[in-house]
Amino acid sequence: MPMRTISPLAGTPRTKARTDAKGKPIFDITPRVLTPGRAKLADLIHGLLSALWLIRCIFAFFNFPVFGLAEVCQTAVLFGIGHFTLRFVIVAVLRTKTEIIMTTDLLCERRWLNRHEYDRHLIQGFAVIPHDRADIERFNQEFEKAQAASKGKVIQPTPYLARSCHVVASYAGQRVDLLTVYGLKEAAAIAARLQLCHQLLDEAIGIQGRSGVAARPDREWQGTPGGLHHE
Repeated sequence: MPMRTISPLAGTPRTKARTDAKGKPIFDITPRVLTPGRAKLADLIHGLLSALWLIRCIFAFFNFPVFGLAEVCQTAVLFGIGHFTLRFVIVAVLRTKTEIIMTTDLLCERRWLNRHEYDRHLIQGFAVIPHDRADIERFNQEFEKAQAASKGKVIQPTPYLARSCHVVASYAGQRVDLLTVYGLKEAAAIAARLQLCHQLLDEAIGIQGRSGVAARPDREWQGTPGGLHHE
């Protein structure tokens, strides 16, 4: 049985390839991500609803006619299923979608009513960089932990900004922020997909040698989405 080759456009972010009236390729990339603020909101909502669900499970436990190990296990499983289901649903609802359309000439970034267009020929590459305010968050959280320690308390604030990145384009030597992502792995996947589509479009119009993600297995892997690429 022949092996199926996985498309380089498979997986996330969702990417759709099509062609225009002249037969030139167009890529629609639609990442759905959590921003740092939405990640924090997801944790707050999840914590509140999980607490309410725990109370509901406890009431259900005391309504059992008998109390034993089986009832304890049943209540624990019920709470676990609800806990993880709530997390999945909340994160799915709070993810925000960004539409990025790449043609041979343009890169269009659209979110809600905001739309920005850039000359794709002036884009030198894509990168993932740390969140601009990660150091400020780190300083504030260290101060909070020191204050708590002076009162005999131990706290561990969640570093939302430190775990977040900006996905940016190098546009004629300038930084253009496309989206902010909570999670380095997800941000890197988006940058790599943008770089791949960028290179495929270059090849479609006969431009060769731009550094970035290799479009075919026989091409050298020339770069990674970890930094800005310049020609």
